[in-house]
Amino acid sequence: TTLPAGAVVQVSGGPYLIGNVRWTSQGTRSNPAIIVGVGRPIFQGDTTSSWIRLLGSYLIVDGIVVDGGRVEPAGTAMVLRNSEVRNMFTTAVAINGSGTVLYRNHIHHNGDSENPVERDTHGVNVMPATYATYVIDNDIHHNGGDGIQVGSQNAAEPWARYVFIGGNRIYEDRENGIDIKKS
Repeated sequence: TTLPAGAVVQVSGGPYLIGNVRWTSQGTRSNPAIIVGVGRPIFQGDTTSSWIRLLGSYLIVDGIVVDGGRVEPAGTAMVLRNSEVRNMFTTAVAINGSGTVLYRNHIHHNGDSENPVERDTHGVNVMPATYATYVIDNDIHHNGGDGIQVGSQNAAEPWARYVFIGGNRIYEDRENGIDIKKS
């Protein structure tokens, strides 16, 4: 789906089954595209390979539940707020764009936080080469890896830059609350 600048899409009902979904925005700074959940609609994935990829520019996604799927903000100025991402067996939110904001989300129970073997199933992963990322006031817990991981141990430059993490509640994750690698 490609949304023009200023589009407002309301989603209700569900659950909606997802495989691999691309939401592409042609929004601008003064006229973003918005997808808003009414009544917290559920987007149901297969827990291992389903994802919703946010592409383009200036897209706000507000008030959805992604159950068994990953959210991948990969465009410019993407916002995920007031949403929930849960029950994924790989990283729940993989940020691979610039100007991404995660605000007041509930990211939990992705992977197995009790597994004796490290599996790197992170709540949030700020990928290498991202720029200007804000992870603010989220509740992140019971993930099979780090609550938030920035960068990668083996990343080549450019590394993740200008990452702001503040006001989050991060607890009961398998590894670290916040793990900062090459960045």
